[in-house]
Amino acid sequence: MWLLALTAMVCAFYLPQLLRGTVQFDGVDVHYTSQRYFSDALRSGHLPFWTPYVFAGFPFLADLQVGAWYPLNWPFFLAGITPASISGELLLHSLIACGGAYALAIRLIGRPAAGVAAAIFYGLSGWFAAHSQHVGMSEAAAWLPWLVLFVDVLADGLSLARLALAGLLGAALALPGHFQVALYALSSVSLWALLEAAMCRSLQHARRAAIGLATTVSWGSCVAAVMLLPALELVDQSVRRDFNARDVDLGYFHPESLLTLVQPDHYGLISGRYSGPGDITQHYFYAGILLPPLVALGIRNTLVVRTAVLLGLPFVWYAAGPAAGLFRFVVRLPGFSSVELPMHGWFLPALGLALVGGAGFAIVEQRLPRAWVAVLVAILFLDVFTVNELLNPLAFARRGFDELYGAALRSFQLQVANANEPVERVNGPPLSVIGYRNHALQSYVETTYGYNPLELASYADYAAAAESNQRLLDGLTATHRLQPDLTLR
Repeated sequence: MWLLALTAMVCAFYLPQLLRGTVQFDGVDVHYTSQRYFSDALRSGHLPFWTPYVFAGFPFLADLQVGAWYPLNWPFFLAGITPASISGELLLHSLIACGGAYALAIRLIGRPAAGVAAAIFYGLSGWFAAHSQHVGMSEAAAWLPWLVLFVDVLADGLSLARLALAGLLGAALALPGHFQVALYALSSVSLWALLEAAMCRSLQHARRAAIGLATTVSWGSCVAAVMLLPALELVDQSVRRDFNARDVDLGYFHPESLLTLVQPDHYGLISGRYSGPGDITQHYFYAGILLPPLVALGIRNTLVVRTAVLLGLPFVWYAAGPAAGLFRFVVRLPGFSSVELPMHGWFLPALGLALVGGAGFAIVEQRLPRAWVAVLVAILFLDVFTVNELLNPLAFARRGFDELYGAALRSFQLQVANANEPVERVNGPPLSVIGYRNHALQSYVETTYGYNPLELASYADYAAAAESNQRLLDGLTATHRLQPDLTLR
């Protein structure tokens, strides 16, 4: 009954954006545009290894952000991508996140109602609401509770079936196409398993967990190789190749952000007067007004608290930035030097807080009649539904897709159709927007610009030089120029 109730609440949570909202920001600029292009190509009978429509040509299928090889995206691709498809993907992965938190809480706490509370605190938390535009991030983070649960199960005993499932779980973390979230999840769970075994003084526990994690990474990488190998080649030839996390002074942990756990509008996000640290998506943690007091109660459960601390505290230390010390060491490790905005990893402490909050709920539950337990769960849900979905402007755009983007796209298409000379390729400023970025993937007009952190470095250098040396423009073979007023000349 509790699991059915949780499913119903998650579905209800996403109804507003499915019925009267749409995607926004990177949700449309990155994920909708690429998924729609891939879906349309797939439905017409070919794989789009290359696209001529952005950056004067780009290795489209090598871009891991497309999520082309992620099996849970395939039904959406085959049905045809619409703006509602992105919301559907978020709903599906919210069910996965909540289901995983529920299952993990059942293992650690043992009470279904407390499991539902932990699921609400994690899967419907402020991190997921603030990052709803970052579809790959949300999809990868949804698997974190399942990873923790499965490693804990593997530590109890190994079998070929369990190890095979571990590999599939590793692939599920990788294939959504967000390297940073997968890196944080695997490294943090590995550290948790190591420290947990040390605290339990169990060499057997450590050995099994190590084998399980090694299988998760190695077998998962093999399953995901169809995406990973081209992506690694693209990264090596992209502008990302020269990125160094030490050079970015943004996206670190600010202790003041913890106040959003009790006052969601502390930085003015809800009211539209944001005054917090840079990047508005990084510092919103609200998961319900009852979470902090329930966490205070839940600290009596030492097993849950230990899990939460080992998962979350090392990350917070790292995310505090160079001044805290750990960041300077971690950034030297493979993979970490190429990721920015450490607070993308707040989903790790968020799961820990959710579990401790669930433990606190279990204490309250034992003192309440069954009917009042159901009422309390309903209050938890209505709270996060109201604040994180209805009031949070980052959750979804409150106007329709056509109203926000359609008019500009139609105007551009009309210009192309009525141009005196055939429009073969359009040159324009970097990050040009016609309705949304990467519009050319739906306009089917070749352009010299685009929006992707994996833009080929050699092309980026040439395009930048052409901006200051007009003689190089001929090399871009553009027939028209996009003007500041979005007209073609």
